Amino acid sequence: MVRPHLLDLCATEQPWRKVPMPGANLGLELVRLEADRDGFTILGRFPAGFARVAAGGYEVAEEFLVLDGELELEGTVVRRGDLCAVAAGVVRAPMRSPLGCRVLAWFAGPAVFLPAEELGGSAGGPPRSARATPDAGEGFEEAAFRVAHPRTAPAGTAVLRTGEATWQVVGGAAEVEPDGAVDVVDVDLTTWIRMDRGTQPSLPPGPLLVRRPRAAGVPRP
Repeated sequence: MVRPHLLDLCATEQPWRKVPMPGANLGLELVRLEADRDGFTILGRFPAGFARVAAGGYEVAEEFLVLDGELELEGTVVRRGDLCAVAAGVVRAPMRSPLGCRVLAWFAGPAVFLPAEELGGSAGGPPRSARATPDAGEGFEEAAFRVAHPRTAPAGTAVLRTGEATWQVVGGAAEVEPDGAVDVVDVDLTTWIRMDRGTQPSLPPGPLLVRRPRAAGVPRP
């Protein structure tokens, strides 16, 4: 199945597919997108009234960008434009979306939600949360749950670093310069594009948020 590499995030119609969400009262709608070979990238939509109270988590790391609505997780309410990262293996606190929410989400592997007793990672409660500070080096990775705000960051800022990727705000298309596959979203949240070395798609006006996967063997900053 060919997965989209370009998406109009403002389109009222998307090829949604409804899937169950273990531990939740309602399912999730998603569109699976082009991704790295081992990754799993989606456009996801939580229905109004969604709640997942079961303790559990994923064996892989997750990063997501909120496109609209609100999502409450790890004791924090995230909204449109918030870029979030949750480390692998942590037991997550209850998650809710009273009014509904849409996100772009990147998983480092299969997105299989496991109950707390089956997770091999952190235990004993929800992960700590922190607001990511631009260009804080290792400070980006000190907490298991992090939130950054790309729309308020100046061009050239690395707003978030994880074990899987670096997220940077650039001024425009000329500054994207992919040396491999990257994900690009304009900070106004109108378009998502996955582009590779040598490709020159028509990108929306900047500023742009660029996700650059961490190359194998490259140490964390």
